[in-house]
Amino acid sequence: MKKTFETFLFAACLFVMALLPTEAKGQLDRSYDHLDKERAKDQLKHFFTPERLAYFSKQGEWKGKEEWGFTRSLEPLAYCQAALASGNKKAIAQANRYLENFPDYYQEWHRVNFLLSKYGALISEKAKVKLEGHLKTIADGFLEDHWNFVGTNDNFPCMATCGNILYGERTGNTIQVDKGRERLQMFKEQLTRSGVNTEYSSQAYCFLQIEPIAMIAEMTQDSTIEKLALEIEERLWIDVLAHYHLPTAKMVGPWSRAYQWDMRGVGLPFAMFDFVLGDLTPYFRLDDYFLPSEEWIKVRAASCYGNEYHCPKYLVDWVKNRQYPFHFLATADGCASYDDRGMEKLGLNADAMDPFVDYDLEPYGAWNSRIETYMTEKYTIGSVSIPYHSGEQTESFLVTYPKKNIAESPKNTATIFSRFIVNGQEKLSGPTDGYGDRGILYSERGRRLVTQHKNTAVVLYRPKRYKREQVSSLSVGIYIPNDQWGDGANTIDEIWVGDDKISGKDFTAKGHKTIYVKDGEVYMAFVPLVPVNYGSEYDLRIQEREGYTVIEFFNYQGKPIDFTRNQFALVGNGFVCEVASTEEYSSFEQFRKKIGGAKVEDNYRAYQHYRKNPHRYVKYDRGDLFIETEYSPIDEGIRYQTVNGKNVIKPVLETDGLEIGRIPFLGY
Repeated sequence: MKKTFETFLFAACLFVMALLPTEAKGQLDRSYDHLDKERAKDQLKHFFTPERLAYFSKQGEWKGKEEWGFTRSLEPLAYCQAALASGNKKAIAQANRYLENFPDYYQEWHRVNFLLSKYGALISEKAKVKLEGHLKTIADGFLEDHWNFVGTNDNFPCMATCGNILYGERTGNTIQVDKGRERLQMFKEQLTRSGVNTEYSSQAYCFLQIEPIAMIAEMTQDSTIEKLALEIEERLWIDVLAHYHLPTAKMVGPWSRAYQWDMRGVGLPFAMFDFVLGDLTPYFRLDDYFLPSEEWIKVRAASCYGNEYHCPKYLVDWVKNRQYPFHFLATADGCASYDDRGMEKLGLNADAMDPFVDYDLEPYGAWNSRIETYMTEKYTIGSVSIPYHSGEQTESFLVTYPKKNIAESPKNTATIFSRFIVNGQEKLSGPTDGYGDRGILYSERGRRLVTQHKNTAVVLYRPKRYKREQVSSLSVGIYIPNDQWGDGANTIDEIWVGDDKISGKDFTAKGHKTIYVKDGEVYMAFVPLVPVNYGSEYDLRIQEREGYTVIEFFNYQGKPIDFTRNQFALVGNGFVCEVASTEEYSSFEQFRKKIGGAKVEDNYRAYQHYRKNPHRYVKYDRGDLFIETEYSPIDEGIRYQTVNGKNVIKPVLETDGLEIGRIPFLGY
C-alpha cells in the first residue's frame, strides 16, 4: 500500500511539474524552431514587384532611382540576398548579373561571404570567380586591429568577425578562423562585464550586430564557435526585445545610435520583429510601412527575411507575457572620442590623426553608462546617463506612446526627443547618401547627462564647445511629432504654460515656466532647468514647425558673441520630464497640481577646495521623490546621481521577467 501511495505521489509531482512554466522547471526553452518562417517567405513573395525587378540593367548594373545617388554596394547586395532567399527566378537571375559585375567595395565583407557559403548552388560560376577574387584582395585588411571590439561601432567588428569565420572555413584559412574566434571571445568579455553591448539597442545598427552573429551560428562548421555565437546572439536579442513595446508595436529607447526615420520607430527592426515575434506584431507589408522615398531601407529590411535567426523561445514568451509596468536596467561601456562635427570644422580626418598631437578639439572621456527603460501600457520613457561616443546620434532621452483616435497603422505612435540648438540650426547640412527626404536631419549640438527614476527623468544639457564662436541663439528643444510620423494633424489636446492654458501655433513668454501637455491618455510635464541666461527676447517658445510641436527653453538670443571654452561648457540648460497617464491620475488637473508643487534647485558651485573648478548641482523635489545630480560640465566627471538620497542603482543587467543568473555570461 505504501509503495502504491509513493507511486501515486511521484506521478502527481510529475503532473504538477508539467504544468509549471519551463523556467520554473529549472531550464529555459532555448529552442528557436518557433520562428515564423512562412511569414518571412510571404513578405519576400510580395517584395519583388515589377518596379523592383527593373532596378538592374541587362548588364547587371544597379539603377535603382536616380535621386538615390548611391556610391556603395550595401543596398544592391542586400537586394541580392533577398533575391537568393526568395526563390524568385527573375530576381535570382538579376542578382547573378549584378554579382558578375560586382564593383569591388569592401563594405559587405560579411554578406558576400555569407552569400557564397549559403547560396553557392544559386550563384553562377562567373559570379563566384569575381567574388572570390575580390574577397582574396581584401581579406588581410579584416585581420587589422581596428576591426576588433574596441568600444564603439560594434556592428563593424560583428561583420568583420562573420567574414573572418565564413571566409576562413570556406577557403581553409585557419588564420582567419582563429581571428574570428578571438573576436567572438572579445565580444563575450564585453557582454560579461556589461549588460548590453557598446552599441546598445540601436534602431539603426542592432540588425547589423544580430545578422552577422546569426550568420556565423547558421553556417560555421565548428561546434565551439557555433555555441559561442548562439550565446552572443541570445544576449543581443535580450537587449532588443527588452525595448519592444507591445502596445505601440515599436522598439523604444534609449538608443545608442539613430537616424531621423528611427525617431518614428521605423527601421530594420521592423523586419526582425516580423520574423521573430510573428503575430505579436501588426502585419504590414514593407511598402505599407516605409515612405516612398525610403526604398533603400525597404531593400535592407527585405534582406532580413533571408536570415536564419536563433531567438530563444523563452525570450519571445517574455515579450508575449510582459506585465506592465515593466522595468529594464543595464550598463554599457565605450571608448573616449572626439566630436565628428568638431573634426569637420578643423578639416581633420580620423585616419590621419596623431594621438600625440594637441588638437583644438573637445575630448569626450571613456564612458560607462546606466541605461533605463520604463514602460506602461500607455507610454514608455527611456534614458542613458552618458551619451554613446560623441552623442551626435545618441537618443539618451526618449518618450514613446500610441497616438489617439488613429486607425491601426504603422504610423500611430509618437516618439519625443530633444536637442541642444545653437543659432537656430537644427539640421545637418550636406549630402545624406541618397537617403531620401527623411535623412539624417536633427543634429545634436549639446551633451546630455540624464538621471532617471521610472517615469521621471532629469535631463541636463550643455553645448558642445566647437560651436562657441559667433553665437546668436542658444536653446534646448523638445520635439513632439504630429500623428502619421509628423505628416498628419497635431493631436495634442491641451498645452499649459504654468497655470495658463494656451492656444495658437506660436507662443512665446518671458520667464521659464513648466509646460504641461495632454495628448490623448498621456500627460507630460517639462520643467525647465536653465541656470544661466545671457539675455533673450523671450525665454520659452512653443511653436509648430515641420510636423512637430517644439518646446524651447532659451539661454540666449542676441548679437553674435564668442565664448571661451569654459564659459560655453557652463551654459547649462535642460529639463525634468514627468510622464504619466489617465491610469495614474484621475485628471490632467490633478497631474498639473502635483507637478506644479515640485521645487527645483539648479546652480553652479566653485568652492576654494574645488580649486574653483565649477560643478553643476541640480535637485528636483516633488515631495514623494527627489533626484539630485552634481557633476563637472567641463570634464563631465560625475560626483553623484541620487534618488531619494541614495545613489542610483547601476546593475550589470536587471529586468522584470527574467532570472539574470540563467542568462549567458551572467551566471549560466
